[in-house]
Amino acid sequence: MKKQWISGLIIILSLIAGCSTVPKTAESRAVQSAQVREAISIFKTKDPSIERFFERSYGYAVLPKIFKGGFWIGGAHGKGEVFERNRMVGYCNMSQATLGFTFGGEYFREIIFFRDKEDLDKLASTEHLRKSIFLFHTPPYQTNLDRAALDNKMIDHVPLDVHVGSIAVRRFIENRQPYITLHGHVHESARITGSWKERIGETYLFSAAHDGPELAIVQFDLDDPGNATRKLL
Repeated sequence: MKKQWISGLIIILSLIAGCSTVPKTAESRAVQSAQVREAISIFKTKDPSIERFFERSYGYAVLPKIFKGGFWIGGAHGKGEVFERNRMVGYCNMSQATLGFTFGGEYFREIIFFRDKEDLDKLASTEHLRKSIFLFHTPPYQTNLDRAALDNKMIDHVPLDVHVGSIAVRRFIENRQPYITLHGHVHESARITGSWKERIGETYLFSAAHDGPELAIVQFDLDDPGNATRKLL
């Protein structure tokens, strides 16, 4: 019997009390709240029929500004608020990684409605992610995948860190332990470290980043990711 997998989680939406989803200052919380109210007003003005979703749904998440941009491995990111029975109960953020040519930058608004309490609870779930595959633009900090060519580079006489990955992504992987994570961004990393893969706990990490003229392809079997291969075409 084939295993059931949560197919590539391109969009990551989280509601975690006390984490980076919460605006740092009272002023930033007020600004975000105003943007959320404005987004709701714009949606209702442009489509009055949406009012019934606000009335009938158990809750909803409003992301007033989701910014898009990038080149080849692009992405989007936005923050917002979560409502239960029309009462604000928390904060959320959305990150999206995409493959393709995306030039410049833009933003859009989004509302996600929850039919019932079960749907809302899934947003804040701390469920184990051992059957999940995540696609990130950035690699995690201090790994084979985030080593940049910054040796002997300095700013104001301070040496630059040659590891340029995300601390937040590393903490997410360490804490939630998804099955596989896919990365890019630091093109020269594999050439410098000699490796395009990493292991953090039980999580397999692969990078297709490459600084040559070839196209890097990572191939793996879901039942045996430890024997993944990478080819240059």
